Amino acid sequence: MPIRLLALCLILIAGSLRAETATVAVASNMLPAAERLADEFMADSPHRIVLAHGSTGRLFAQITSGAPFDIFLAADDDRPALLETRGLGRDRRTYARGRIVLVAAPGLLGDDIAASLVGHSLAIADPAVAPYGL
Repeated sequence: MPIRLLALCLILIAGSLRAETATVAVASNMLPAAERLADEFMADSPHRIVLAHGSTGRLFAQITSGAPFDIFLAADDDRPALLETRGLGRDRRTYARGRIVLVAAPGLLGDDIAASLVGHSLAIADPAVAPYGL
């Protein structure tokens, strides 16, 4: 369902643009789906979609510094809301919802997950640039 919603967003936004090319800033976690959707969209449209990808935090910084993106597909709600309050965006919509999942080697996790992880490595995204790091 989220992919269909994103496809619909691309169609509606590109349909309302006067330009022949729309530049889309897309969070890296969404890049493979965005590439597929852009390819499918361009196969049936005279409009072109150019994707620029990176972390949500870095794309946000680029936009606040004047990067000329037409659409921002962020990995959180906070940064698009900040852009809107600063007058740098409008028409904010949620296109997907995510879940954080813990994956471990077989037999590693016991009832007390924190105790099970002692002595093992845990990778967490940098919260300065990746919303799920929070």
